Amino acid sequence: MAYTARTTPDPELTKFPPGIPYIIGNEGCERFSFYGMRAILYVYVVGLFVNLRGLAPDVARAEATATTHLFFAAVYALPLVGAMVADRLLGKYRTILWLSVVYCMGHAALAIFEGPELQLSLFGKVLIDPVNGLYLGLGLIAVGSGGIKPCVSAHVGDQFGKGNWHLLQKVYNAFYFIINFGSAFATIFIPLIMGKVITDPVTGYQTYEGHVGWAFGVPGILMGLATIFFWMGRKTFVHVSATQPFKLGLLDVLAGTFLFLVVGWHIFFADSASEWFGLVTTQAVPCGPVVLPLAIQAVGPLGLGVATLVNLAIALGCLVVFMVLFSVRQRIQADDGFLALTVQALKSRLLREDVGPGTAPTSSHVEDLRNHWFYGPVARKHSSALAEGPLAVWKIISVFLLVAVFWALFDQHSSTWIEQAKAMDLLVDMTFGGYLGAGAGLGVIVGLAIGLSAARLKGGIVGGMGMGLGVGVGLGWVAYEFGPYELQPSQISAANPFMVMILIPLTTFGLYPLMARMGIAPHPLRRMTMGMATAGLAFVAVALLQAAIDGGAKLHVGWQLIPYTIITLSEVMVSITGLEFAYSQAPKRMKSVIMGFWLFNVTLGNLLVALIARLPDMPPEKFFWIFSVLMFVAAALFGLRAKFYRYKEFTQDDAEAVA
Repeated sequence: MAYTARTTPDPELTKFPPGIPYIIGNEGCERFSFYGMRAILYVYVVGLFVNLRGLAPDVARAEATATTHLFFAAVYALPLVGAMVADRLLGKYRTILWLSVVYCMGHAALAIFEGPELQLSLFGKVLIDPVNGLYLGLGLIAVGSGGIKPCVSAHVGDQFGKGNWHLLQKVYNAFYFIINFGSAFATIFIPLIMGKVITDPVTGYQTYEGHVGWAFGVPGILMGLATIFFWMGRKTFVHVSATQPFKLGLLDVLAGTFLFLVVGWHIFFADSASEWFGLVTTQAVPCGPVVLPLAIQAVGPLGLGVATLVNLAIALGCLVVFMVLFSVRQRIQADDGFLALTVQALKSRLLREDVGPGTAPTSSHVEDLRNHWFYGPVARKHSSALAEGPLAVWKIISVFLLVAVFWALFDQHSSTWIEQAKAMDLLVDMTFGGYLGAGAGLGVIVGLAIGLSAARLKGGIVGGMGMGLGVGVGLGWVAYEFGPYELQPSQISAANPFMVMILIPLTTFGLYPLMARMGIAPHPLRRMTMGMATAGLAFVAVALLQAAIDGGAKLHVGWQLIPYTIITLSEVMVSITGLEFAYSQAPKRMKSVIMGFWLFNVTLGNLLVALIARLPDMPPEKFFWIFSVLMFVAAALFGLRAKFYRYKEFTQDDAEAVA
């Protein structure tokens, strides 16, 4: 039986919208799926490159670091395209649903092609072996994530109307909790399915105690359940339609995709395409006890390799196609988005078009931009309120660019920090008193977080401390009864989501009010500056640990909790605050653009890791020190930029700013 979906929320509804349980359940399964796969990815890729590519362990680790972070880069770059698909072509619901299926196919590819005996051939040429199966699976997951990531949180907000708007914060709290809950337990359980790495002392071949196929398959099954659960809620959701008719929306998506490929081709496709089409040949060369593949390019005009010239030509072709599609779209109906207004301003400046004097703003809070050096023609042709949108985007981007260095550090807890943990003592075996002491210490911290969150309630802090201490001691007793434990290196990163849930109330209700009482205003850019400097300290700690390991010390993995605590504190101060800053500083019509650029900063940070990982003569300790120094420099420059930034709040009720 057909049904008619609501396109706007019920303004009379005062309780939670009926579709919320389906969204929360979907997000919990999806996060378990993603972080479960992510937890074992680096370890698996190292073994794959050692076993099938014949790389020396050090080279395999560097290539695995680059591959892992290129995947993270794709996951956070493709939302720029996914947001366009959702907003202008398919709507959020259909985008999430259809690309969730693509996401499931990616997990299936990882699970199916992990065995060296499985490969797909055509006309005698191997199309998919385990390495290409890895790339196929990661590519499909990145595409699926690119459609899901920019849509899910906005889809939550779409369900609320005037009558239940006051409940939105509670839902987002539950939303953030389920994200960290899913990622924490996935990081603990999925490495157990794969099992410990077993390295043959003679051949160096790496195998696993468990089953890699199931380790990738279980997250895929969870993603499948997430997709089904989301589909089950289709009749209860508010379905916000795409903002453009199909033809215009399709042109917008195609134009945006080709613009993305101008840069994205070189980042994500150039190497694999060159090898596939025979533009790069691989030659085996001896390197110590192993044979390494060496890429050889034929040299073409200008002294550039043929593959380089071909890839440059492809990027130029993508730019030409974008310009054609964009021009066709503008002729049908002129768009007034960020890109269109920027192109319009550039065209007016280059052609010195005279668009007239324009009219002054009718509201005192809108700056008169008719004489602005770049967006002046837009202000004179349309309005200053419209012109200040893209100008605000550029101002925010000038702040965001330095945050990319933070993400370069943060995401290494899924790669280089795992490698460091491999060289540490992973056995957790304490006395009964030790377990109780550790549990009590953790309980006090958790209790303080609970108490600060409930400080407005009578006896909130005392009750929270008592509750936390009781739970901590109880967990210590349980841990003693079932111990000792030998941890997997990949499991240590579960500390991050657990700490996030503790540190958010400690900073929100503890640190920031304390700063205010001391006369240090905790405004967003100051908190972000502190967070970036704190991230640098985390890498000082991890570099010192690496120096001790390289010096022959057998450190316990518990020492890694120090940098994990520091980097998680920096995450709370940078990531959450950055979203708050971006949302408040962008006009309503530009908020989705800003969210896309915020995610793209994560891409830039991961590309930086991939680049430095492939540099020669890069031992781990030096690698960590380089990122620590980069972070401190970025934090100093960020603080300087923040000092001269002028805040301007754009609210949802700002009529002229969003006109």
